[in-house]
Amino acid sequence: MANETEHIHQLFQLYVTNQATDEQVRELFLFLQDPANDAVSHELVSRQLSEDADTDKRSSESQKRVWENMLEFNKSLHGQWQKQKRKPAVTMMRWVAAAGLITAITTFVFVNRQPVPKAETAMDIPAGGNKAVLTLSDGSIIRLDSAINGTIARQGNVAIIKSANGEVRYDSKGDAADDEVLMNKMTTPMGGQYQIVLPDGTKAWLNAASSITYPVFFAGNDRKVAVTGEVYLEVAKDMSHPFIVDVTGHSGIEVLGTSFDINAYEDEGKIKTTLIDGRIRITGSTIILKPGQQVVESANEPLSVLTDVNIEKEIAWKNGIFYFEDASLPLVMKQLARWYNIEVLYKGAVPELRINGKMDRNLTLQGVMDFLTKMGVNYTMKSHTILVTGN
Repeated sequence: MANETEHIHQLFQLYVTNQATDEQVRELFLFLQDPANDAVSHELVSRQLSEDADTDKRSSESQKRVWENMLEFNKSLHGQWQKQKRKPAVTMMRWVAAAGLITAITTFVFVNRQPVPKAETAMDIPAGGNKAVLTLSDGSIIRLDSAINGTIARQGNVAIIKSANGEVRYDSKGDAADDEVLMNKMTTPMGGQYQIVLPDGTKAWLNAASSITYPVFFAGNDRKVAVTGEVYLEVAKDMSHPFIVDVTGHSGIEVLGTSFDINAYEDEGKIKTTLIDGRIRITGSTIILKPGQQVVESANEPLSVLTDVNIEKEIAWKNGIFYFEDASLPLVMKQLARWYNIEVLYKGAVPELRINGKMDRNLTLQGVMDFLTKMGVNYTMKSHTILVTGN
């Protein structure tokens, strides 16, 4: 019996590799339709599927031939069954079973021999980097991440220079005309960040999806800029020319030589200004912040001042770190969406998780999501969209 079983296996292999003679095909066919051979038939299926588990064993052309041969075999079984219609029902059922057996093998082998597409995972998405566009006063745009180092443009008597470390600075060669106010704007996309030295020497770091608008030459009694998103500033000291920061639709900030962070993302519903060093005053109020304090402005609510703020956490992004401290999941996912340029959706109730921890912002998205998974976050991902599901 063992020799016969092995012989049948050999016949089947000869057939699927297009090497069987007509007589060998007939012998195999008759074996499969015999009720006494059910166990061997099923063992034949199991062995064949096991051997086909490795989809790289045959070339695509060879796989195609196997598929076509097995289809032809299945058709021949069906033709034989048609001829048996007038025979007893039990006999007819054997033909049906034999045809079903080959159909099962055919379908499974075909499906499992197809190239397995590479699953899209969060690992495929790298961290953000130094990317920004500079909009000049005439509306022309310079993509800073692809611009060459050196002088990239001139605005009046001011040269705009990109340094090797990815920083942009302004070099004035004289005074601007009194009536000439040329405005520039730096904008970072989602997945971008950049650093700029303004004409007065003030340094600004832009987080992802942020902007700063400023003149190419500060003139008059003050130095005024406008920001969106999140910007960290180290303001050059000039006691006679206050530094003013405007945030559209919100209170301004008056600075006298200081370091601070403004978080003004519209989708977060509030503006946070955190003072690191020096002194700032919130315009339209009597609030003057001290180092380590933070003023929070929300729509239709009075300004509130927080003391003993965790400075390290507030400016962690500037230092290349994700720092979560009792953060809600939506807040965390918004940060990831901006930095990795992804979309985040929720299915069902948003999990009420609080996230704590520090991570390098240079990690791939997969590295961050692995951390969040350990914190209890369930998600699926397709392309650049993460779907967070409830527990």
